Amino acid sequence: MVRLVLRLLKIKDYEPCKSCEVLKQQLDIVNQERADLLATIMGLVKPEVVQQQITTVMPTDRKALPWAQRKKILEEEDRARARVLGEVTRKIETVEKEVGLDESSKAEDSSREA
Repeated sequence: MVRLVLRLLKIKDYEPCKSCEVLKQQLDIVNQERADLLATIMGLVKPEVVQQQITTVMPTDRKALPWAQRKKILEEEDRARARVLGEVTRKIETVEKEVGLDESSKAEDSSREA
């Protein structure tokens, strides 16, 4: 109470005790460690962003669509599936080449199975 009165009258400025200073320093250290840990965890959990082209495909199960439109939609879907299948096949072939699998080893495997 005496400190408060002295501070209000500006006779003597309040001096914090040493234990308060130590506690403030420890709190700053803990807060910094927590921020570092959170940044590390967020870096590990960060998902990989994949960009895809957004296409709107009309449903093919509508009975009100004329056959020409329905056929066009089905053909577009087939082309999209074929494109994805082709990409996957090319990726598999490149991985097989990198690993060292070639057509001769595939032929040997198929002859062993027969």
